[in-house]
Amino acid sequence: MRVAFVWINWGGPLGMSQGVSILASELADAGHAVTVIHHHESLPGPQTPAECAAAIAAVEPDVALFSFGSNQAAVARSVVDLLKVRCPRLPTLAGGVHCTLTPEEPLGWGSLDYVFVGEADGRMDGLVTRLARGDDIAGEPNVACRRQGFVKKSRVESLPDVTRQARPFWEGIDYRDLCIRMRGVVDVVAGRGCPYRCTYCHNAGLIELYRADLGVPMSKIGFTRTRDPHALLEECRHYRAICGEHLKMFSWGDDMAVMSKDFLRTWAEIYPREFPDLPFALNATLNFLDEEVVALLGRAGCNLVKFGLESGSARLRKFLRRPDYKEEVVTEALARLRRHGINTRAYVIVGVPTETEAEMLSTFRLGAALRIDSVRPSILFPYPGTPIYDYCQERDLIDHEVLGAVHNYYSRTVLRGFDARMHLLLGRIMDTYPMIMNAELGGEVGAAFAPLAQAVLHTSEERWLAGERERVLREQERLNVRFRDTRAEFYAVPFPERPDASCLMRARSRPLANVDDAPNRAIDAT
Repeated sequence: MRVAFVWINWGGPLGMSQGVSILASELADAGHAVTVIHHHESLPGPQTPAECAAAIAAVEPDVALFSFGSNQAAVARSVVDLLKVRCPRLPTLAGGVHCTLTPEEPLGWGSLDYVFVGEADGRMDGLVTRLARGDDIAGEPNVACRRQGFVKKSRVESLPDVTRQARPFWEGIDYRDLCIRMRGVVDVVAGRGCPYRCTYCHNAGLIELYRADLGVPMSKIGFTRTRDPHALLEECRHYRAICGEHLKMFSWGDDMAVMSKDFLRTWAEIYPREFPDLPFALNATLNFLDEEVVALLGRAGCNLVKFGLESGSARLRKFLRRPDYKEEVVTEALARLRRHGINTRAYVIVGVPTETEAEMLSTFRLGAALRIDSVRPSILFPYPGTPIYDYCQERDLIDHEVLGAVHNYYSRTVLRGFDARMHLLLGRIMDTYPMIMNAELGGEVGAAFAPLAQAVLHTSEERWLAGERERVLREQERLNVRFRDTRAEFYAVPFPERPDASCLMRARSRPLANVDDAPNRAIDAT
């Protein structure tokens, strides 16, 4: 069967979906002819929904599969609508977190035939074969569809065993080109799942879905799983063979590999023997970073630990249900990481409901005070199916017209309810947050950036839009050059297409890829 597998992340950070790659590989191994179409503005190929639909139709597929996130749902709808005009009898099936948590939304388009709910490993071959021969797959486990005006969803099956996870679709996806475009970074996954239920994250909805459908307590779901470290190592070898000298770092996209000390003990033995000079980065929750875990990461060659700090306000960290919201947990974990020479990146969120100006500014000031190596902010986007979405929806805080037009988490707020002052600052913060952090560093850097921070905070909107914004940004760039040349410590965002990735420019025991190996450039986009 000919299968078009479409990954839509238009407007978001560049990267290939691990799920799409794995499922495409399964289908290819089962004998299907799979064409992966990656719809992103930075890639060659289709640049509009109409062009994307035409590219899919040109494959002459027997089945079209789609994956996309909530930020890309509007784009995906346009593509599927246009495709159905071209190919009205072509079966269409979509999956991913957005489809899993809100199947009624994409099924309401009228152009999408089916939604797969949950993780699809081991299931696509059978479903694609049946769809291609014209069968109705309504009633199949994990499948949702619309019948007689109502969404019909079957119960999900147990989660797949990730130790049997398929290989990436190396032969059908140009990973070398992606590696180059992503400045040497290759994404991998060491496991799946996270046990926590932070209000802004999809995990809460996924855990509840599987708990309710399987009829078992959370502890029996097996939601958090770790791969065989030897299988991950073999995958890394293959990427090295594909990407060659362009490969600078592996970035683990999963949430909680640090939960398995057995995995880390093995990884600390096998990875540095194979890749003594190739660093990796991973995500972690700080309360799992005890002395043994951090020591194992250091021994393995971990270069960067990425964690959710989310806010400088303990009240908001608690509101967001962060498991590590106490400040002593943050400071103790950072101290351990620094003792072992591991760099840090904090993910932070602004535009949280009930957030005050002082709390928003405290987030960036805390990042500077802790000298976190990289601070990556986002503006809260209430993803459908998450607790924060329900909270905002119940209080009529969501501007749904704006929600459908925002394709990432760093452009603008989609929430109402803030006062005029907060709306003004949320409209400026992604351009200017490094200035606010630099003003807190003290010394010559702090003194130089303090007037810019004051301009950000106190300039009227009329004057800001009349030229003050451009003046402030020009002065920021001039100061960046000045302090880079004097090797002072300061935060900068030199990649204009990634305003959400800042880095503290300083000397490090473990150089950061694209930062310390190339002083005129900034941090990688992992």
